[in-house]
Amino acid sequence: MKHLSPICSLVCCVLAACGQPFLRPRIVGGIDAAPGSWPWIVSLSTSEKYHNHFCGGTLITDEWVLTAAHCMIPEGERGEREESEGGREREGEGGESPTRCHPEYNTTGKMENDICLLRLSAPVHFMPHIQPMCLAAQGSTFPSGFSSWVAGWGVMDEAEDVADTLQEVELPIVGLNECRCLNEISIPDKTICAGFKEGGRDSCSGDSGGPLIVQLNSIWVQVGVVSFGQGCAHANLPGAYALVPEYQKWISLMVGSSSEPSFVLFAPPDRDYDEEYVCQKKMTTTLDDDSSESDEITFLYICTFILLTIWVFL
Repeated sequence: MKHLSPICSLVCCVLAACGQPFLRPRIVGGIDAAPGSWPWIVSLSTSEKYHNHFCGGTLITDEWVLTAAHCMIPEGERGEREESEGGREREGEGGESPTRCHPEYNTTGKMENDICLLRLSAPVHFMPHIQPMCLAAQGSTFPSGFSSWVAGWGVMDEAEDVADTLQEVELPIVGLNECRCLNEISIPDKTICAGFKEGGRDSCSGDSGGPLIVQLNSIWVQVGVVSFGQGCAHANLPGAYALVPEYQKWISLMVGSSSEPSFVLFAPPDRDYDEEYVCQKKMTTTLDDDSSESDEITFLYICTFILLTIWVFL
């Protein structure tokens, strides 16, 4: 039997694992990503023109890519329910269905369940620049303020200057309670948010479907799928991402046991202060409402006093 050298054994081990960039050393406010640092990221482009990028995705097995449902379902079709075996399918050439989007995507118009799976026409062969991503398992927790990363070829500002080179940016996790308080739009359940309070750095148009990842020791784990937000990189408006661990059962059902991705439980010991978060904006609104009611009552008392005074003198 031919024995592998220690170096070759190490390489084979690395190539078989998920979430380990073999070569790891714009997004708004991001920097150029080093070649090989995101070996699981995928660019989705239209077939009419080579490299006409429109969304991102993540290679999760040798056959499957994880992306956002809104990347694959045209806006005019988002109310339709074409489902099969737990997924909304779109037919490809030859009657195949390589696209499986969540059957309850956007049923309320709030961009909920914005997640989709794409099956490749043929399995890929893993190599240093092509690696699968680990997915956060159900039960994982992500404390507010914890560092995360996102990457993509989307626009680098709202003037829609497109990135020619893959961009990456580090963003702090924002708890769901705080995210709902800050945003003026509805943030659905099964969502994770990320962004700086001062803004300036964010995912944007064209980054949709790409991965939001965190580091667990030496491996990287995908926790979110770029979904939506109010503008890009605005202060106090963190972006919203579909929360991957909430879809573990659905993903496993769609891909089947023969090619199931690797799920990793992510549970750092950090305290999650979002559980104690109190929305000051709502408190202010309540106080303003109470103040308005008090003013109205005072006004009524004054009017009543004036009327009684006039009646006495008459």
